[in-house]
Amino acid sequence: MGKKKSGSTSEAVKVSRDWSASAISNRDINKLRALGFISASEEDIRLPGSVTRPKPPKGFTVMFAAFLFRGLSLPAHEFLRSLLFFYGIQLWQLTPNSILHLSIFITVCEAFLGIEPHWGLWRKIFYVKRHNDSNGPPVVGGVGFVVRKEVDYFDYPMKESVQGWRNKWFYLRDPAVSGRRSNLPPFDDVLVAHKKKSWNNALSPEEKATADELFKQIVTLKNSGGMTMRGTEVVSVFLQRRVQPLMSRPHQLWLFTGKNDKSRVNSADLSADELQNEVRRLTCLSTKDTIVLTSARPPYDFKHLPSEVAVAQCYPPSPESGVVLEDDDDDSEGTEDAQHALEDSDVQEEETAEDDAFLKSRRRKQVHDDLIASAESSSTGGDNDADEAASPPPAKKGSTSFFVDEDDLDL
Repeated sequence: MGKKKSGSTSEAVKVSRDWSASAISNRDINKLRALGFISASEEDIRLPGSVTRPKPPKGFTVMFAAFLFRGLSLPAHEFLRSLLFFYGIQLWQLTPNSILHLSIFITVCEAFLGIEPHWGLWRKIFYVKRHNDSNGPPVVGGVGFVVRKEVDYFDYPMKESVQGWRNKWFYLRDPAVSGRRSNLPPFDDVLVAHKKKSWNNALSPEEKATADELFKQIVTLKNSGGMTMRGTEVVSVFLQRRVQPLMSRPHQLWLFTGKNDKSRVNSADLSADELQNEVRRLTCLSTKDTIVLTSARPPYDFKHLPSEVAVAQCYPPSPESGVVLEDDDDDSEGTEDAQHALEDSDVQEEETAEDDAFLKSRRRKQVHDDLIASAESSSTGGDNDADEAASPPPAKKGSTSFFVDEDDLDL
């Protein structure tokens, strides 16, 4: 806790959970590298040492070990990059649970709905919340994504908190991706995340109609087979496939080809027990609790393609879009009810033709030829697109103790 001049106001701000010196060690980095979460190159990693406020070198970003275990590797997925820009927040202002929410959402869209992550659907399910406590808003992890109460989404057994995650940070190179003028937002040492009008997550009537249609599919999925999915079945998909959902990948999860797929960050397969342990560590469940890993409806892959697929993207406006962010006149913490009331206001994002294109592009009994060709190239070991070159090379399988988790990192 401490006081410091805010980057956007001359007024002293009382805050909590400010930056402190990182406890990350070379041993931790080696474990993260062995898992395939980060680059194998020594040049792509920088340890911050004893500094108490990050100063990442040019081309690097601040990364937390807890984020890597929840599905994020670099370069980041375009959905995440654009989302951070549109909300006007930094990666480090999010919490581990918010990163996991994003990974689950992308996996649901790609592996179960057969679509690109859909911006309207995201805004229907989640709202943006600025955290606070008696000592003031947290500096690190001060913003979170929360499921709306009225939405019948997965009741994922999320951990209430991830102990010690703020102490495990380091600098990680943010590699360039073809077609992007920028990567993740550059580090900005601010104390408090100020609400933007974009936090209202307002949907136009056209966006709402599309989001409602897609969410009906999630409800059907959740209740299929006479069972109620909690979301552990979704997490098991990307963990078992050894794919980081929040990473820029050669192709979507519905085109996953198997062991030799180029989107894998690790070539080792998890045993059934290892998979269950890995999923459990991302929940609040104990070893006495039953964890369901398999959904009644199998996830899509290259051998089990969706009968319909959306070839149009519907991502948040990117930094290249020219959208100008505006502060919300009401910068109070607010409640979920207040967030909902704002959805009916006249605060609307710039409308585009993406939703219309999305509806028109749904096709039965066929998949986009270019995407199929991409997956076939992955399965045969052929050349892939420029994104793949920046991916961490798959780590090789070692002993059973190879499968470490964040609890094994030095504290």
